[in-house]
Amino acid sequence: MKYFLLVISVLSMGTTSLSQMRVEYEWKYFDLLWDSPKQRQDAIDSGTYDPKGAFLFDVDKALDGRVFITAVRDKGIPVSVLTVSDKHGESGPLLRPYPDWSWYKDDCKGITGGVYNLEIKCNHLFIVDGGRIGENQLCLPQLLIFDLSTDKLVKRVTVPIEIAHNKTRIGLIASNFVHLPNCRNVKNEAIVFMGDTEGAGLVVYNARNENLCRIESDFMKPTSWTIVVENQTYPFGDTMYGLTIIGDDLYYAALAGSKIYQVKYSKLIQCSEKDIAEANQQTKLVGDINGQTTMLTSDRCAIFFNDIAKASIMCADITKEITSQKVRYCSTLIISMLTFLFLLINLIFRSLLRTIQDSNF
Repeated sequence: MKYFLLVISVLSMGTTSLSQMRVEYEWKYFDLLWDSPKQRQDAIDSGTYDPKGAFLFDVDKALDGRVFITAVRDKGIPVSVLTVSDKHGESGPLLRPYPDWSWYKDDCKGITGGVYNLEIKCNHLFIVDGGRIGENQLCLPQLLIFDLSTDKLVKRVTVPIEIAHNKTRIGLIASNFVHLPNCRNVKNEAIVFMGDTEGAGLVVYNARNENLCRIESDFMKPTSWTIVVENQTYPFGDTMYGLTIIGDDLYYAALAGSKIYQVKYSKLIQCSEKDIAEANQQTKLVGDINGQTTMLTSDRCAIFFNDIAKASIMCADITKEITSQKVRYCSTLIISMLTFLFLLINLIFRSLLRTIQDSNF
C-alpha cells in the first residue's frame, strides 16, 4: 500500500480534462538521500528517523524542474523541506534535504520546525519554519526566502511569538501566500500572508517597509470541530490555511469551516492599528462551499479549491454569487497561466489516528 502519491496533471494553454492526470511519483514510506548508510542507521538507532512516522504535506515545482516537497517535523522526522532526487530506494524516489543536511541541526540557525506549505514565486522559494517539532516550540517561527538560482538564503524574517501566536499563546504558522507585482528585487518587494492554523489568525509581512503584524477576525475561527474524509469523521479544529489573491482582494478559508471570505489586502499590508482593529468590518463573505477545503488557488476571476469530503477539485466564478449549488466539479479546467497542477495525496488523518495497516512494513 502506498502512502503518498504525487499526481501531476499537465495543463495546456487551453482546456484540459482532469482525466489526464497521471501518477508521477509514489512512495511506500519516507526515505532520504543520506550521506552514508551509517548516517541513516545512526538516525534510526537514535530515534531521529522513523521511516513509518512521516507524512508529506505540500508540493511545488521550480523553473529548473526540481520538485519540492514538505514534511511535518515530529519525532522520527529529521527534515522538513526536500526535493525529489533521481535516485530510488525500496521506498520509492529518495528525497534530498533542502538546501542540504547542514540546515537540520535543530539549533535555530537553519530550518528547525515543520514546514507545511511552500510557495515558489519568481524563482524564489518562500517557506515558513514554525520552529516546532511535535508539540515542542524550540525556536521562534521564521519566514525564509531562498533564491533558487543559487540555493542561497536571501532573507530571514523572525516572527515574534506574540505575532505568530494568539493571546493565549496558541498558534502554528502553517501556510503562506506570496504577492509579487513583478519579479524585480524579490526579497525587498514581496508581501507574504501567513495563516496561523491553530491560533486563528493571519500574519502579514511587507518587505517594502518591513512591517510585520498579526490580524485576527471572527471569520478566521473554526465553525466545525470535525472533518470528514472517506466517509469517516475525525476531530479537527484547525483554522486559517487556504489563501489566494484575485485582483485587489485576499481570499481565505479556515480548514475547519465551509466558507470563503475576502478582504482588501491593501487594508492589511500597512499593519495600521485602525485596519487591524477593523478586520471584522472589512471582511466579506464570498460564499458557502458546503464542505471543507485546504488550499485555495486562482486564475483571473476563477477560484479553485478542494472538497475534502468528496476528494474533488472544485471551482467557482468570484464575479457571481457563490453558493453550494453553484460550485462545480472541475471536470474540465480552463487555465491559461498554469503549466502544471500538482496534487500530493496522503493519508494524514488515518496516520494520526493510527488506523493505517500496511502489510509491507
